[in-house]
Amino acid sequence: MKLKDARISLLVNVDQISIEVEDAVANTVFLRLELTPEQFARALSRQMCTECAVGEVFRLDRIGKKHEHKRFEFPLSLPPGAHFYGHEQKDLAVKDVLEHCPEGWIPDSNFGSQDSFFEKDGAQWARCTIRRYVSLDEED
Repeated sequence: MKLKDARISLLVNVDQISIEVEDAVANTVFLRLELTPEQFARALSRQMCTECAVGEVFRLDRIGKKHEHKRFEFPLSLPPGAHFYGHEQKDLAVKDVLEHCPEGWIPDSNFGSQDSFFEKDGAQWARCTIRRYVSLDEED
């Protein structure tokens, strides 16, 4: 697979060098390598197949797809006049967003923003960001 737009991050510290590779269209880091300074020096000197201290590949299901996100608002399942705050409110919102979220979308469920909870028409509502990854040939 050829990536349309890729990015690389090279983070050099005294005792460890981290390399991350990202699919920019999918907005997803999918490869993370950690090297010792010695391994990094060998790689820079063009030594082939240099071992890494740690190598991690993840989120491959997102690669080659376009990342989309939008704001999503939904009602909280509270009895009329009831109010929850703090952790109770966040726990309820996590449960409710899964019920209301459109199919194929993945909700962010931290609800830590100042505007995550609000009142609308006398009822308690919540908002969050929802995301999905769409094949480039399926775009609307």
